[in-house]
Amino acid sequence: MSVRWGLLAAGVIAHAFARGLAQTNSGRAVAVAARAEDSARAFADAYGIERAYGHYQALLDDPEVDAVYISTPHNFHSEWAIKAAQAGKHILCEKPVTVNCAEAVPVIEAARAAGVLFMEAFMYRTHPQLDVLRDMVGAGQIGDIRFIEARHGFNAGPGYAHRTTDAALAGGGILDVGCYAMSFARLAAGLAIGEGFANPTVVKGVGHVSHGIDEYAAASLQFESGIAAQIATAVKAGLEQTALVYGSKGSIKVHSPWGGNGREPGDTKLTVVEGRKKTERIVSLDRGIYAREADVFAQAIEAGQTECAAMTPDDTLGNMRALDAWREEIGLRYEFEV
Repeated sequence: MSVRWGLLAAGVIAHAFARGLAQTNSGRAVAVAARAEDSARAFADAYGIERAYGHYQALLDDPEVDAVYISTPHNFHSEWAIKAAQAGKHILCEKPVTVNCAEAVPVIEAARAAGVLFMEAFMYRTHPQLDVLRDMVGAGQIGDIRFIEARHGFNAGPGYAHRTTDAALAGGGILDVGCYAMSFARLAAGLAIGEGFANPTVVKGVGHVSHGIDEYAAASLQFESGIAAQIATAVKAGLEQTALVYGSKGSIKVHSPWGGNGREPGDTKLTVVEGRKKTERIVSLDRGIYAREADVFAQAIEAGQTECAAMTPDDTLGNMRALDAWREEIGLRYEFEV
């Protein structure tokens, strides 16, 4: 099956996904929608996409669209994901799925009621380096997991007009990229108990809030298994992009956890420390990470599934609850949240 994709929004990440689709045979973009038809047409012309719409609903009304990739700002995800489900479209929705868990629940309910495939687009979850991590932990290579670290942050520069720093668009580190660090910590804690994820029982956070957003923040997590984790994020400070899992016998460092080789085809590295022995494991990807994500999603559609193991709806809801707790810890609530 070749999935006929509709791209709902035409921003930076939509361009990355469109380039990914060009690297795979599992699907192709047949339509794109933007808030302005001229923008949609320019995007369509750049990628050889057949149809361009100046309104998102027109895309959902297109009978030749099988699946939609939603990449609007966070606070529009809920509305359009629900409408996509009601239109019978399979949904790959950019992270975070919504601004908070209260908004995420009706999205998942709508997808389940419609019987469509839904996945929150944590593309890093589809990278084969995580399969290697699972195998090494499962084989007991580093013993029992004790501690997890994960960081994802960048400096968006001065001002607060960019999408990632605009409070009106739910900007800030926790929702924009802190969600990656939280999801990795939950994934790694799940490996320790043979599950796809685990939810923290304790979330303690600190951070700096200014202009209605978290400029940088950190959190300490505790899981029922006893595992502890520390995670950090930022939109006003460049952080080292790494993830580490520490066990009773050693540790594993994922050097480029959020997309592999700069999100492009190529190699990425895991460093394993066992006592005094240090080894490196190279993992290769023959497509960019967005192509890999599209392939995983297409395979799930072909198999008749309504969820992907890479990021299930229950995993999404658990992540949103943990992000809510983190924001509550630092006193961050957006003015538009009810």
